[in-house]
Amino acid sequence: RDGWNGELWARSKEGREFPTALTCSVVRNERGEAIATVGVSRDLSQNKEVEGALAESRRRFQALLEQGHLVTLLLDKAGMVTFCNDTLLGLLGIPREGMIGRSVADLLAPDGGEEHIRDFEEALRLEKPHALKEYALVDSQGRRRWFQWSITPLRGADGTVTELACVGFEI
Repeated sequence: RDGWNGELWARSKEGREFPTALTCSVVRNERGEAIATVGVSRDLSQNKEVEGALAESRRRFQALLEQGHLVTLLLDKAGMVTFCNDTLLGLLGIPREGMIGRSVADLLAPDGGEEHIRDFEEALRLEKPHALKEYALVDSQGRRRWFQWSITPLRGADGTVTELACVGFEI
């Protein structure tokens, strides 16, 4: 009736199949009768290659975070956990749903928490990585587990700091 917009596969003169984006519109005369269809097609091959490479990059990055021996936390600017890897969960004995959305202050050992929170705030304020620091986190049994951490501010597409990446290892 009014046109169509979508993706489909096309074939070149040489027989190569490729993905396209197609937009079709109906042309009407002065009486509103359909007299023609106009279509615009765009080759999506390069877009699909980039999407595939991006998906592979994400998969590899996720595998690095999840399967490596380093512990990883991502914190939003308010200090809330937005990501933690399985290595850290296993060491602390805390399920993922008990970590995501939790304040990092709640994870830190009580006697050093305020100093460490200042380190996070400083990394955000200065917008640069913080020197390696040792922090004790409290596991599910209430025991201290010591880690050495690197705190690095991460920037969004617009260049502003969006979160902190805390990567380290148990000491």
